Amino acid sequence: NQVINATGNVTLTARASGGDLAGVRIGGGGGSSTNLNLSVGGDLVLNGGTAPNNGAGIGSSAAGTPQPNTIAINTGGSVILNSGTAAGTGARIGTPASASTIAPGTISVTAGGGIQLANATGIRATGPITLTANSLTNAGVISNGGGTSTANIIMNANAFNLGGGMIDGGAAAVVLRPRTGTNSFGIESAGATTLTNADIASIDTS
Repeated sequence: NQVINATGNVTLTARASGGDLAGVRIGGGGGSSTNLNLSVGGDLVLNGGTAPNNGAGIGSSAAGTPQPNTIAINTGGSVILNSGTAAGTGARIGTPASASTIAPGTISVTAGGGIQLANATGIRATGPITLTANSLTNAGVISNGGGTSTANIIMNANAFNLGGGMIDGGAAAVVLRPRTGTNSFGIESAGATTLTNADIASIDTS
């Protein structure tokens, strides 16, 4: 188990290292699961690198059989995932994009600011995924494994911008709701919190 507490910002930046397991990561050792509780007073930022396979991750290793991830992240600021400029340099929470299958696990991310996933980034686990933030922007992939998965994906935010990415919910529910419970909620209409048709179209359920 890992418990990490930081009072300021935490930034993981992969650059251009070599070897079989390049990049930067917080999580269990090679071949073992991740059970992580991460508390950050400021922003949590993951930046992919500039040479192939230099990704940035929170979760188990990309080597071998994908291992389970039980991850709880709480930040005072924002959670930001940025991909790098070369192949295999995405940023992720949970199972890496290169894995043959998405591993089991539970992921909870609660941000005092926003949650932002850029292109070629992702949050992946076959268990429940809960994201809570003031705003949620997704240009990457949020997935519970799709297919027959029945693990719900719950996103609580006062502002959504999801049209640039994909949410793969399988046979489960994908729940979008305001973080502030008293907010009015409009779909292609006025409201304190709103959704567009593009936001809804980014969701794939069976």
